[in-house]
Amino acid sequence: MKHILNAGLYFVVFMLIQIIIQGSAALLFSQMSWTMGSTAIVVTSILSAAATIGVFAWRRWSPFSRDYIQRRQWDVFVWAALMALGAVAPMQLLIELTGLEMPKSSQQLFTQILGNDWGFLAVAVLVPLAEEMAFRGAILRSLLQHFGPRGHWWAILLSALLFGMAHGNAVQFVNGTLTGLLLGWLYWRTGSIAPGVVYHLVNNGVALFVFRFMPALHDMKLSEFFGGYNLRLALFILSSLCVLVPAWWQVKRLREE
Repeated sequence: MKHILNAGLYFVVFMLIQIIIQGSAALLFSQMSWTMGSTAIVVTSILSAAATIGVFAWRRWSPFSRDYIQRRQWDVFVWAALMALGAVAPMQLLIELTGLEMPKSSQQLFTQILGNDWGFLAVAVLVPLAEEMAFRGAILRSLLQHFGPRGHWWAILLSALLFGMAHGNAVQFVNGTLTGLLLGWLYWRTGSIAPGVVYHLVNNGVALFVFRFMPALHDMKLSEFFGGYNLRLALFILSSLCVLVPAWWQVKRLREE
């Protein structure tokens, strides 16, 4: 029970950090009758992520060790990056099939962050590190200790659901939960948040890249992109799976060798 309570504590602290910093910024701008521009929103995201990293590192809730890096298993980072690339299209298709749509407020928030010059630092660097420290390095680690080796999937599922809930809307709950399952499995396989940070960085980096360099595709559905040709869409998803599955298999072999 101790490990369950610890996991709950880590989740509450993570959420409180986001609420306090982002709420304080919104209140300040409201009191000053200012409008929060993209730079202010990005800075707030950076501060939230930095505070999360600082608190979880200071309290040693997400233990830091150089052991994994010193093993020089650089191929795992490559496979993690390829898993992220291969998962983008299937994840997007699953969300489209649910019929869920992102709230306009969330869409506007992401547009402002992704469109800002400092958006890369927030979205693709600090946020992935902060979320991996909190949800895999702290929450999942504690849940794995509670459920034991045979119950690892329960730990991964519960941490993934919490990860989805933290994003605050139905679309991101689905995407966050599915992504959380992959990230949780990656942590369980490797015993380190480092591959997950790479996965997270690439996943968020793709969204940033598409927004900045292919803006016409940002809000376009996959079915629209392929002009309604289901065969082309199916081949694209198959091609993505041909990247995702072999990369997943390579990571899977880690505990079998």
